[in-house]
Amino acid sequence: MLKKLPLLAGAAFAALLFNCQTAYSQSPTAPAKGFNVFTEGLLTVKSSEAEGPVACNELVISGDFNAALHSAGTFTVGNTRIGLLVNQSVYYMSGNSFKVLSNGYVKIGQQNSNVAWYFDQNNAASQIRVTPNSNYNGSPRIELNANSNQLGVS
Repeated sequence: MLKKLPLLAGAAFAALLFNCQTAYSQSPTAPAKGFNVFTEGLLTVKSSEAEGPVACNELVISGDFNAALHSAGTFTVGNTRIGLLVNQSVYYMSGNSFKVLSNGYVKIGQQNSNVAWYFDQNNAASQIRVTPNSNYNGSPRIELNANSNQLGVS
C-alpha cells in the first residue's frame, strides 16, 4: 500500500531537488563564433548570398556571391569585424565577385597567388579587393564594400 506524503513535505523535497542541480546550456551554434555560414571543409559558392559572415576551410568561387548582407557578425581581429574567414586557400573558378558587405574584413590563411589591394591602380584608397593575380580589375575576385581607411587596416 502506497502512503501519500503530506503536500508540504513533497514541495520541500521538490525544492531541494531543483536547488541541488546545476543547469548547463549552450547554443549548438556556439562553436561557429557568430558566423552565419561555418563549414569545416571545402565551401563552393555560386550565385547567392548569406545574411551574415562566412567561415570555411577552403573557398571555391564559382559565381557571384554576397556575404555579410545584413551584418559582418561579432568575430573580430584587432577590433575589425571579419565578414569572410578562409583558413587555407581560395580557388577562383568563375563569376565576377564574392562581395563582403556591412564593412566586414577578410582573413585568408594561405595567400598563394592572391593579391590584396588596399589602394587601386591610381593609389587611391578605394574598396579593398583580393584578386587571383596582379590585376586590380581581375575577376573573379573578393571585393569589400569598405576601404582601408574606413576599416583602419593596411
